[in-house]
Amino acid sequence: PILAAMRRLLPLLALLTACNAPLDPMAYERAGELTDADARLPDDGSPYDEHTVIADRGWDIDVTVSSEDFDPYLVVLTPAGDRIEIDDGGEGLDSHLVLPAPMRGEYTLWVNTMRPEGRGAYTLTVRSAPGAPE
Repeated sequence: PILAAMRRLLPLLALLTACNAPLDPMAYERAGELTDADARLPDDGSPYDEHTVIADRGWDIDVTVSSEDFDPYLVVLTPAGDRIEIDDGGEGLDSHLVLPAPMRGEYTLWVNTMRPEGRGAYTLTVRSAPGAPE
């Protein structure tokens, strides 16, 4: 009976180990385009594209969206689905933010536009890595 109980616990132990495994920093750049066929924000009906980034608690999530076609707007959702950052900052029309991740997991990035009629090409640059030591 003890051996059978231990065998049943092995998958749970493996899952717990994987959840605490160290994460590797990530960085990528993607070209995208906001079009009439994209999903729409319920707030104003403007189009958005969804991207993701994985970060550990305390890491910096550094995101830039640049476009010559429209004024980008960026929304970040936590792994729990809470909106934690909305940004239109950056040089010119660019949107840029650096956010300390409040929890470990997959963050959702919505590339959006300041004006509901905004459409066009954009470049998304994302980096997540350990932040400066406290």
